[in-house]
Amino acid sequence: MAEKIKSAYEIAMENLSRRNSGMIDRKLSDEQKQAIHEIRKTYQAKMAEREIMMKSKLAELQGSVSYEDYIRMKTEIEEKYRSELGILENELQRKVDKIRENSA
Repeated sequence: MAEKIKSAYEIAMENLSRRNSGMIDRKLSDEQKQAIHEIRKTYQAKMAEREIMMKSKLAELQGSVSYEDYIRMKTEIEEKYRSELGILENELQRKVDKIRENSA
């Protein structure tokens, strides 16, 4: 996990840069569009799964620990969740970019 997690701002700037370079405007074949759709569906499911797991962990904690411990643990769980989402978003973007690069 040597790769630095990118912020939403950095990802948006990369997307803007690619759009300006014409990378995003290339024509995609139906197969490429379908592949991108499938990848996005897969990653949406993974992200939803992470959200469910986070909410489940928070529900388990509520009432079972002191308020101070709950707040501390909630913060840790939410930070881990955001980190995992960032990793998944980066993976998704790399896979979509790879498909788009092959459309040239």
